[in-house]
Amino acid sequence: MSLAEFLAWDDGTDRRYELMDGVPIAMAPPLADHGELVIAIGAELGGRLRRPCRAVGEAGIVPPNKVHT
Repeated sequence: MSLAEFLAWDDGTDRRYELMDGVPIAMAPPLADHGELVIAIGAELGGRLRRPCRAVGEAGIVPPNKVHT
């Protein structure tokens, strides 16, 4: 499956997937402990960064060979 196909794909559920080597892989649902840890680390990191750097707490899609901005 290509990235474009993956982004357009809908399995009809609320499951989250990651695309690995062209194959959609179901991800385990996040636990509350994980969410608390993400918030704590993000707050600590965000408080130490100087512009233009910033902390972003949302997962995203990074196409292969794409430079992060």
